[in-house]
Parts: sequence; structure tokens; C-alpha cells
Amino acid sequence: MIQYLLPLIALILSIIGIVIAILQCKEYAIEMKAQADRTIFGNNLKGAKKSEFEKDIGKKLSQNDSTQLVVALEMVRQFKLKQYLNTVGNILLRPQDFNVKKHCLHTLAVLPQSTATLNYLIEALRSEENPKVLSLIINYMALFEKANCNTLVEKFLTHSELKVFIAASLYLYHNKVYTSQMQFGRQLEQRLNKASLEEVPLYLKALGQLHQYSYSKTVQKFLDNDQENIRLAAFKAFIHLHDKKLEAQKDSLIKVLNSSESEEMKIVALQALQVCSPLTDVSPIINLLGSKNQGLVTNSRELLQLKINACKSTLITYLFEKKISTQQRFEIFSLVHSKLNSAQQNKIKERAVLAFQQFIYLNGLLKLHESIVERNVTYDLIVKLLHEIADEHLEHVLTFVTFMSNQDKEFFQMVCSGLKSSSR
Repeated sequence: MIQYLLPLIALILSIIGIVIAILQCKEYAIEMKAQADRTIFGNNLKGAKKSEFEKDIGKKLSQNDSTQLVVALEMVRQFKLKQYLNTVGNILLRPQDFNVKKHCLHTLAVLPQSTATLNYLIEALRSEENPKVLSLIINYMALFEKANCNTLVEKFLTHSELKVFIAASLYLYHNKVYTSQMQFGRQLEQRLNKASLEEVPLYLKALGQLHQYSYSKTVQKFLDNDQENIRLAAFKAFIHLHDKKLEAQKDSLIKVLNSSESEEMKIVALQALQVCSPLTDVSPIINLLGSKNQGLVTNSRELLQLKINACKSTLITYLFEKKISTQQRFEIFSLVHSKLNSAQQNKIKERAVLAFQQFIYLNGLLKLHESIVERNVTYDLIVKLLHEIADEHLEHVLTFVTFMSNQDKEFFQMVCSGLKSSSR
């Protein structure tokens, strides 16, 4: 019995040690981050430290090296340092590569809107030649809703580059002062019918941004296109054209979740379902909780959380009665653990205890199997299977421990990794 008891004792001590170490590490990391924020970026950024920080940014902004410029621009953007507005604006007007100009525009967009900022954008629009930069400038100018730059932007309706034409069209379409908006929808439709495969997604995206249901038939015919990127663009546009009035399209959205369509399209469908009434069957969404794509998992969880009152009983049924993966169990538990009654909590606890007993039993079988002297071709396969089944039971236990101790997914993953490591 000793050869089985000793591993069990070692396992329990390992769990305790890892839990304590992780808690200490998390507290240390939180405190160090808080101290760094206070010391470098927080309210204590005064006197010599603040002067040194600003001097370093100013030095980087004065260089011609693109990498240094991007770093400095990102710092200005992150901390919204409005005193560098003129410097950033002048960099935008100078000859620079696309990446630098893109960061200049990103930075200007987060600084307080002012006449000076708009003037820099207008001057850049007049002098810029790079089509990619031109389209970005027009997009950022649209943030100034009260500004009337229609005459200047109108000149770009004849630009040879598609992105520039679309940016100018959308700017004028959404400008309340402009009086000829209707022409753009017709122009986009006409151009779409003659567009190359590379251009179709851009036209579809632009039509979607008009938010006019009348164009949905034009977009709908591209939903069955052989090209995945065109189907995705058409699907996004179709949703935008319905302008959040998607109740009638709910069955179509669910069909996408059950299809072999791309993960990105399924994410779009999940986001669209948020404005619909609760589903009668949430199993397609629960199935996506087991996806390897974190975006799919996050959006599925958010949708279920939004409709939790309608789907709580189904989630609890899955938790107790369905064969689900560790990841699905964890995500469902995260949604319902605070809503379980005492009887359900006791049932969860009993399941966790049973899983722990099974884990101990499987480890005993593993030790017994490893003691076999004469090994055949199935030896390694049996070891692998026993490890996988044991790990599944261990993850079940740790899911329960995580939520009953008010910990998070990071805690769960770190403890799992520690206990599954080769040195366990």
C-alpha cells in the first residue's frame, strides 16, 4: 500500500505548494505592477522623473529612425500627451513611411479634438500622395462631425485608388451637411457589379456601412460565393444593412454556427445574435465553448451571459448530465456557479470528490502498469491513455477548486500545468 500512498501524499502536497506559490506570485505581480505604474506612469510622475520621461519622448520624436518614431508616437498615444500635438502633426506632414504616418494618425485621433488637429489633417490630405495614407486621413477627418470639409474631400471621388474613393464616399454620405448622399449607394452598387474578386470585399464593406436595408438584396447574392473572404464580407455587410434589426434573420445566424463556415464568420454571427431574443436551443453556442479559437469561446460566453436568465437551466443540465470537455465545463461553471442552489452545489462537490477518487485509482493503475517488467507494443499506449483519463479527472477537480476559492482561469491553467509537468 505504501507505494500507492506515497504518490498520493506527494500529489496533495504538490497541490498545496503550487496553490500557495501561485497566490504569492500573483500578489507579488499585482504589487509590482502597481508600483511601476505609480513610479513611472502614475500620478507620481513629477519633477525630475517627469522631465526625464518627456525628454526621452522628445528625443525619439526628433529622430529620423522609423522604429524610434513609432515607439515615441505610441507612448504619446497611450498617455494622451497633448503637449506633443504640434510635433506629431509636423511628423505627419513630413515624408515618412506608411507605418510612421499611420501611428501619427492613430495618435492624433486620441488627443482632444481641436482646430489645430483638423488643420494638420487638412494639410496632410492636400499634400499626401500615398493612397493608403489618404484613406486613413479621410477616415479620421470623419471624427470631426461638425467640420465641413466636403469640398476638399469631394475631389477624391475621382481618385483611381478604390480605398480612397470609398473613404471619400463614406465621409460625404455620413456628413449631415452634404446633400447628395443617395448617389453613393448607386455608385457603389454599379461598381460592385463590375468589380474584380480583390475589390468585391471592399465594396461590400462600404455598402454595409450605409446601413440601408434597400441594398441587402445586392449583398445577399454574395453570401454563397465560392471565395471565403467574399462570403465573410457579404455576411458582415448584410448584418450592418439590417441595422441591428436581426430578429427575422435569427435562424440564418444559428445556421452559420452549425455550419463549416470560418471561425470569423461564426464570431460575427454570435455578435449579431446579441440583439436578438433568447434562443430556444443554445446547444450550438455551448458546443463552441469547446473551440480552440479564443475569440469564438469569448463571444459564445458573452452571448450566454447576456441571455443567462433564459439559458441557465440548460447550462446546468449540461454541467450535470452531458458529456462535455474540460474547457466547456470550466466556461459553463464560470457562468452558473454563483447561481447554483445549495443542493446543486453539493452535487457539484460530490462529483468533484468522485473525480478525485477516480484520479487516485487511475494513478494506482498507472503505477501498477509501470511495474510490469515484460513490456509489449501496447505498453506505451496504455500509459498514454491512463495519463489522459487521469488528467481529465484532475481538471474536473481543479475546475471545482478554482471557482469555490474565487480564483480565475489563469489560476486554473497554472495549477494544471504545474501538476501535469514532467517533474510532478
